[in-house]
Amino acid sequence: MPMKFHSLRWKITGLVLLVVLSFNFLMQFAIWLIESSHRDIGNRPIKDWLDNALIHPAERRLEQGNSESITTLLSHYCNRPTQAITHAGQHYASITINDLYLLDEQGNYVWSCDPSLPKFNAFMHLPIASRDDVADAIVGRFNSGVEQLEGDDYLVVKGVYQPNGAVYRVLVSQQTWQRNQQFSKLLYYPVEILDRGLSWSAASLLIGFLPALCLAFLIASRISKKVREITQVIGQWAAGNFSARLKVTAKDDTGKALSQLNQMAEDIRRLVEQKQALAEKSERQRIAAELHDTVKQLLYANNLQLAGASASLGQDNDKAALILSEAIKTNKKAFNNINLLIEALKPIDWDHTTLSTALKQELARWRSDKPIELDVKIEDDIALSPDQSYVFYRCVHEALQNVVKHSQAKQVDVALNKQDGQIICTISDDGIGLSEGKGEGQGLVLMRSRLEAIKGTLSITSGQGCTVTITLEAQS
Repeated sequence: MPMKFHSLRWKITGLVLLVVLSFNFLMQFAIWLIESSHRDIGNRPIKDWLDNALIHPAERRLEQGNSESITTLLSHYCNRPTQAITHAGQHYASITINDLYLLDEQGNYVWSCDPSLPKFNAFMHLPIASRDDVADAIVGRFNSGVEQLEGDDYLVVKGVYQPNGAVYRVLVSQQTWQRNQQFSKLLYYPVEILDRGLSWSAASLLIGFLPALCLAFLIASRISKKVREITQVIGQWAAGNFSARLKVTAKDDTGKALSQLNQMAEDIRRLVEQKQALAEKSERQRIAAELHDTVKQLLYANNLQLAGASASLGQDNDKAALILSEAIKTNKKAFNNINLLIEALKPIDWDHTTLSTALKQELARWRSDKPIELDVKIEDDIALSPDQSYVFYRCVHEALQNVVKHSQAKQVDVALNKQDGQIICTISDDGIGLSEGKGEGQGLVLMRSRLEAIKGTLSITSGQGCTVTITLEAQS
């Protein structure tokens, strides 16, 4: 079976991996940031000494307009190359100044402790990292200005600025630092720990990638399987099978949510069963009323006719023959009514029958039996889903039955067409209309309920006659 990389399983796998890798990256970045901060703290006493001993005094001389004395200040430290530095009242380090020289704002050599040093340009001869320090010092950009050359040898770059903030000279110092190991260990011990942490973090990224991938795939597979199970059950609910249930294996919030969905499905199943039971009860009542209003009355009249014929036999045979002839006609009407009722109860194969065809057949039977003129205008090939067709058909049938029972109409017009994205059926008669103040009967209430279930509507207008309009959204 080919793998589908766009499936939910792979999406979740990618998401978990992204989270793992992002967390690892953030950890390494945090370690690097803290390590840099600790190294800066370790260099701070030496940098403070440089500022206090060289940079700040030189800038004060510039403020006093005595720039020539700066070289005198620097020469003093050329003659005293080793300086002791204290921090927090303890000996922290000793600095040996190997050389001092000044650069102008273009990075050109201006002055040095060693007069024999040939002139040079810093951007051509200094190490690359120190070139960046010189550039930052010239423009006044913040930079640590300390670059380690080899072992305990460092190159320090600091800017000497005029009162207006413009750079006057850039001081470059080659130095050797000899730290007090016991004292500096307190500052550098966290850095060593972080160095190890950074190494372990990188190693864990390489070693743990495959297990993380497997774990992510396993988690994604379980989630994907659960989602498929839920989708299948919901699909059965959508198809009307509300007896299907979601599998609940946990007691957490997810398990509670699935249990609530199962309970909802059970409630819907009960409502559907109750509605079906109500529909069956209403249908039985309708059939009983139909038998009472038509077949029973005809059979009762038939019995009276047969009794009259029996009484006339031997006394007035012509009268008896006439009564028997009427009884035969009455019996035939009862027989036809029973046939119509049986035809109405026969299930229609809505998978292979359109609504237009079914209504035409029903109205043809209705016309042959009822003493009411019928005008039919039905648009061909109007098709709905089987459930919609059944409900629509039964509502039209009920409306026609009401015309026969209550309207005293002589003419009925039935029209079915599609317009403005809707299926519309109108049943209009020229009868007495609805009585004012009289509520809707059980038949109309049932019709409305059935139509609402398929998102249809029923409207009735009454005046000179009555018009029933059934409307349903057409299928796309």
